[in-house]
This record gives sequence, structure tokens and C-alpha cells, in this order.
Amino acid sequence: MIIDTTPDRPRVLGEVDLFSAQVLVYAFVGHLYPADVRGTALGLSAGVGRVGAIVGPFLGGALVTAGIAYPWGFYLFAVAAVLAVLALSLVPAHAPALTGREAAART
Repeated sequence: MIIDTTPDRPRVLGEVDLFSAQVLVYAFVGHLYPADVRGTALGLSAGVGRVGAIVGPFLGGALVTAGIAYPWGFYLFAVAAVLAVLALSLVPAHAPALTGREAAART
């Protein structure tokens, strides 16, 4: 992720990266799940993302208030990132092929 840290320019690149990552999640979920459960899968993925958007700043603020934001804030969010990578490693890249009977049941 590219973050522009110069004081004379806004941090637009970092925000664009974050927005693009969420759009990619929607595209990935749409590709991976069949049409009959796609809405549920998209809702669940969006909900998990929103929970993270709420909990992250709350934890950061709690660490700052406790006076231990540095270095524990980094460690906490690094653990969250590692857990996210582990969770993503369990997700298949493509939806499994349906057998003839499963395909007929979906139509």
C-alpha cells in the first residue's frame, strides 16, 4: 500500500488503496459463491469489514489512552493482519465445480 506522507499533499493514495481493496473483496465473493447465496456472502463480507472499521479505531484509542500505543499498537494490528492472511489462505481461489445433480438442484 502506498501512503503519501508529505505534508503538502493529501493522503489520497492510501485511501484509494483501501477503497480498492474493499471493491476487490466484493468481486472475489461474487466470483466464488453461487448466485443463490451470493447476496448472503456479500452481506457477511461487508459486515465483517464494517466491524473491523469500528473495532480498529476503538482499540487504537484505547491503547493511546492507556499510554501503550507504541509499540503495542503495532503488535496488535500486526497480529490482526497475520490472522487475516491465515484466514485468506483457507479460501479457495475458485468455486468448486458442481456435479450434475448439484447443478440441476440449483436451477
